[in-house]
Amino acid sequence: MKKIFTNAKIRKLVQLPRFCFFVFSVFIGVIKENRIICFFIPNIDELFINRNVVSYKKEMRNILLVVLFALMNLSATFAQNWQTDFTTAKEIASQENKPIVLVFQGSDWCAPCIKLDLEIWSTDTFKAYAKDNYVMLQADFPRKKKNALSETQSKANAKLAETYNQEGMFPLVVILDKKGNVLGKTSYKKTTPKDYIEEINKFIK
Repeated sequence: MKKIFTNAKIRKLVQLPRFCFFVFSVFIGVIKENRIICFFIPNIDELFINRNVVSYKKEMRNILLVVLFALMNLSATFAQNWQTDFTTAKEIASQENKPIVLVFQGSDWCAPCIKLDLEIWSTDTFKAYAKDNYVMLQADFPRKKKNALSETQSKANAKLAETYNQEGMFPLVVILDKKGNVLGKTSYKKTTPKDYIEEINKFIK
């Protein structure tokens, strides 16, 4: 005999997913240039009231798939496209006729490096512009064991430092042409992404 679920019982079943979606909403919230954007699923009760459990499970499965798809797209949308191989960076720069922005940083110990990442590199304004105008090349020098790079990558970054950062300055931003010639150097500045773009572009002919 088919078991009938009342509205009250269905509402109890909804309590857990409602809490889960609240957690999802906070998790999906994206810090976007000092503004927090949260994605909520409204009127979730209306999706489930007067539905049987089979329908309820199908709805939950479909919504979770949508949420997971959104998470994957957010990751792709908001990620900075860093190169870590100098040869590859020069190849891309030559093919697309773009300058290279080489960034020396200490991602887990250098406070100005972390500020530069949060205030400039990770902003939507800079990422959108860099995607079409720069080849971003990262030379990281982490100190914590958990963040250690491979031996190959560490040697490659050290070689870049020998050539372009003999002063041992962190952070150091070196603007190169597509052949690897130095056009200019800058560092952390308390400014806006738009002004930092102008700072970089003044070295580009």
